[in-house]
Amino acid sequence: MVINKLTLNAVLMNVFKWEKVIDVLVEKSNILEKENNMDRDLVYVFITEMMWSKFGLKGNAKNILAIKKYKNEFLKLMKENDLEKLSGSKYTKVLKPRFFRVNTLMTTIEEILEKLLKLKFKKLESPKSYAEFLELIKSDKFKPKNVFVQDVHIKELLVFNSKVKFYELEEYNNGSLIVQDKASCLAAYLLNPEPNSTVLDMCAAPGMKTSHLAAIMQNKGKLYAVDRCKDRFNTMQKMLERYMVQNVETFNMDALTFPYYDDVKYILLDPSCSGSGIVDRVRNDSSQQNQNFQMRLKKLANVHAQLLNHALKSYPKLERLVYSTCSANHEENEAVVDEALSVNGKFKLLDCTKIVKGWTNKGVPGFDCSEMCLNAVPSDDCTNGFFIAVFVRRDLEEKVVVKEEKNIEDIVVKEEKR
Repeated sequence: MVINKLTLNAVLMNVFKWEKVIDVLVEKSNILEKENNMDRDLVYVFITEMMWSKFGLKGNAKNILAIKKYKNEFLKLMKENDLEKLSGSKYTKVLKPRFFRVNTLMTTIEEILEKLLKLKFKKLESPKSYAEFLELIKSDKFKPKNVFVQDVHIKELLVFNSKVKFYELEEYNNGSLIVQDKASCLAAYLLNPEPNSTVLDMCAAPGMKTSHLAAIMQNKGKLYAVDRCKDRFNTMQKMLERYMVQNVETFNMDALTFPYYDDVKYILLDPSCSGSGIVDRVRNDSSQQNQNFQMRLKKLANVHAQLLNHALKSYPKLERLVYSTCSANHEENEAVVDEALSVNGKFKLLDCTKIVKGWTNKGVPGFDCSEMCLNAVPSDDCTNGFFIAVFVRRDLEEKVVVKEEKNIEDIVVKEEKR
């Protein structure tokens, strides 16, 4: 039997879209208890096809007929409980513009803006607040393919319509312009290492955030990039060379065995995770009832906690650490941070949303760290889902710990006279 991958992808995306609605239908109808020989995941697929597929649920197999007899009951439950509002369509069809980071190791923001103006792109005025920025990129003003805006937080980040393509642009092909989601950029932005300092990127491959750290450091100081996966490590080395990162030393090893401790002042820990925050990823295994996924999630969280605790305890000169994931699961995020704080009394958290001015999405409620963390929510922030916590040593001067962000000023570029 040959499986059409595109069809399978569409079915799985539709299941995810209606997953919360199906949860209620399954619970209130007791269908799993009544049809005790049926696999839960298969039930979710059959319900999705029956209720929302334009072709309906076809076939006369015993399991299919068993599901079909619940259709009227499901329709009644949908109406009585107003379940349409639980649809995940806002998440799966979220507006996500294209973010391009100017690689300041190879060029300048001014040079890139001049090139874009020559190509007939129109730079919109950067809003004064994050709320106004979100309003702008969701508005009709941002629909033309030739308009863009400078990000309100990260000055080297340019934001374009999602349909813009730069495949033939020299600056894109040579590494001067890098496609990188804003949420991903926030990790290096919040670590904010000083030039001439020593930085450790513990799980660095494929190197996107490493290159951003090098740019912030202006290629000055020492930047250690560690990753245990050989294939990803090789990719990282090629990427860092292409992006002209010159202050980096790369190590193909487990970060837990990295030997250079004494002078590390900043650490970025962005470990491999479930990736459940990535908007375009098919989450066919992320149901809370999926036993395999829950086992994998537990293992990932344990590894994350081990890495984080090791970093906070092993580096005597460590002043600041950013812990980030592209996960939407609290097991990998807030739970890991709470555990680390409970056993590492020398560190505390910075309030991320005070640094990223205007950001409103914090950690999931119910954890000690929740109010101090930052969550990027796709439907609100027009990025991939992302989680960030910033640890700082308690004995640091207050002026170092609390840093108010100023809105960036638009860089004015004079158009060439025609």
